[in-house]
Amino acid sequence: MKACEQSNPNSVDGHLFILSKQVKICLLPLGFAAGTMRHWFDFGNKIICTILDLLKDSLKTLLDAVDDGNLDRYCIRITEYSKNIVLSGCPQVTTAFLYISVLPNDLSVSLKRRIVSSYTQVDHQTFVLYEELEKATKTLSFKNVHMVDISKCPNVHFGAAIDWLKLGFPELRVFRVSHCLSFQFDDLLYLLMRCPWIDEIDMTIDTSTVTPRHSVISSSSEVLSKAKPNQKRYGIHCSAYDRQPNSVFLNISRLTLEGRNDIDDMDLLEISVLKNSLCYINIRNCFLLTDDGISNLLMKCTKIHSMVLSYTSFGNRSIQMLCAANPSGHNSGHAHVMASYMQELHLDGCKGIDSVALSQLVSIISITKFLSLRETSLTDGALCKFVGSSLEYLDVSETVISMVSLAPVIQRNCKLNCLKTAGCCSLLLQCANVEHINGNKYGDFLQELGTTYCLEDVEMGWGFCPIRIEDLVPSFSKVRKMKIGLGTSLAENVLCALPMICPFLESLILRFQVISDRVVRRLLESATNLQVLCLHYCLGSLTSFSFQTKAPALRVLRLHWVTSWLTNDDLTILTENCNLAELSLSGCKLLDSSSQDIISSGWPNLALLHLEVCLTAVLIMTIE
Repeated sequence: MKACEQSNPNSVDGHLFILSKQVKICLLPLGFAAGTMRHWFDFGNKIICTILDLLKDSLKTLLDAVDDGNLDRYCIRITEYSKNIVLSGCPQVTTAFLYISVLPNDLSVSLKRRIVSSYTQVDHQTFVLYEELEKATKTLSFKNVHMVDISKCPNVHFGAAIDWLKLGFPELRVFRVSHCLSFQFDDLLYLLMRCPWIDEIDMTIDTSTVTPRHSVISSSSEVLSKAKPNQKRYGIHCSAYDRQPNSVFLNISRLTLEGRNDIDDMDLLEISVLKNSLCYINIRNCFLLTDDGISNLLMKCTKIHSMVLSYTSFGNRSIQMLCAANPSGHNSGHAHVMASYMQELHLDGCKGIDSVALSQLVSIISITKFLSLRETSLTDGALCKFVGSSLEYLDVSETVISMVSLAPVIQRNCKLNCLKTAGCCSLLLQCANVEHINGNKYGDFLQELGTTYCLEDVEMGWGFCPIRIEDLVPSFSKVRKMKIGLGTSLAENVLCALPMICPFLESLILRFQVISDRVVRRLLESATNLQVLCLHYCLGSLTSFSFQTKAPALRVLRLHWVTSWLTNDDLTILTENCNLAELSLSGCKLLDSSSQDIISSGWPNLALLHLEVCLTAVLIMTIE
């Protein structure tokens, strides 16, 4: 504070003094650096230029810093008190940055130059320095660090980064390396061997923006006859250590492989080395996996109680494995059914499951807390067999169930805080094959929801037709996320009252609703926590007046075929009223070539931009 007071306190330089002197600006996330330009252009531009210079030639920069004895400004700040190291979104970070941050200051200049030269290159393949470094830094470790996140760091060589983890973090429990295509399956195996004490690994790859949602229904591994070449970068073969009676892999309990299309059935078989510890696995959108491969994993890893299998080939064979008695499971001395221990199960879009197999599975999973059966063959007959009372999350969207089977589930599960029923067009229809609910053969949607007062996430369409605002208040007072779609039409007074009905509302998605300027302005002005607003194919008399109001909390705005009148002037007003990180526009044909400058200068920290049937869509727009 004294240093800050010595400068001119009313100047921008004075306000940024501490930030510029104490924070290592060259290591900031690029998106954050771009965002600072909105309020402090010169300072933000300085950060961006520094980061881009590092991206161009970090080797020369670091070598010059070694020679000048000024390497500290490039060292990630890690102390004996550090618990989490988050470098996500820092493309300028290379493996050299990781190593120089855990080395003692008394190393020779020549050794520092060797380290920087060896570990700066992305294609680094040798680890000859490791033993030397291990001896030199034997006393330099950070035992309090429990989580390291190097997601979205494309210039890190992960083999060397894994050795870095072993070198400096003997108590590490969580390692996140999501959105990194260069982190391959062999890197995972090497990580398991070098750092077996890690408990949770996240290797997610986001495919939502590039891959259309679809399901894989192949059930046999024969479809993988044209398998990928087996190129082992570390000479690792799981079968060698899988035969050991006392496997070292005792701690890996959570493994996330979502979106990884480089993993096939053989890789999944190698993962079964974690059979003594694996409890949670996420293989969502892993399209190369077959029902055979998944069932073989379940046969070996019998301690799994949480699975995210959405949009995979999970099918009848895997269900039979879950429902079969396993005499060796849980060391209880009694045969057990694996499905009966399921706490979390996501089967969205698994088209390889028939209604009979799904009915068998649903009848067993009685202690499940998170259950997602979206776009499956779920029927009333199957859902009526579910007797669990521990549900906190239920998604039955895009199925043919009705209130006859859903109402008893809602009644029994008083802790339910997420309910998704969008696309259930039979929700209020009579089903002759199922017994009627006492007193009401269909069940009243709002009446059943009235028994639950802790809903925080709702997604509804057919069957959700409230008449009075008062009907919504009890059950929706804690809602943070809401999606209303086809099959219902909320009245204007209800939409305007949403900020009062849901005072904590953070995300609102409206599809095929009738909206107006009054509705949108009311939402932006009164829903002070609203961060996400999405309007899809909505009707009504919406004009530019809708967005001429401040919405400082809004971060995500999606306007799909509702703002054909949008012009560059309207876009400029929008940049002045909200600070967006994501913008999606469809059908805005009045925009012209100046839109690019308006968007890039108005929202410098924009992370995602989607333009569909807009004039500017033909322009080349670079968003970091």
